[in-house]
Amino acid sequence: MPLLKVTLSVELSDSARDRFLAEGSTLVAELLGKPERYVMVTVSQDPIRFGGDDSPAAFVELRSIGGLGPETNQSLAQRLCELVDQTAGIPKDRTFLNFVDVARSNWGHNGSTF
Repeated sequence: MPLLKVTLSVELSDSARDRFLAEGSTLVAELLGKPERYVMVTVSQDPIRFGGDDSPAAFVELRSIGGLGPETNQSLAQRLCELVDQTAGIPKDRTFLNFVDVARSNWGHNGSTF
């Protein structure tokens, strides 16, 4: 049920993309205390203009049913920025993050809602 959706302004190599998907999935499951079998991670490339220029940048969105909160979000922000920097070379000051707590009735899977 957690969805980590990442948009990067740079193209990743296949190996960097695979690393990001795997490490992002594990990181989200670990920090949210959710089974990894329910974690979905997407990474896409799209132009981003941030701070008035076109330097490499990222937008990271994490949606989850519960598990989010001030302390967890701080840990997620730190670790996700590190992952973006290590895999895409985008520094943390060029990364925006958004954490969204979704109501169970607004999230569906396998033909039903949670």
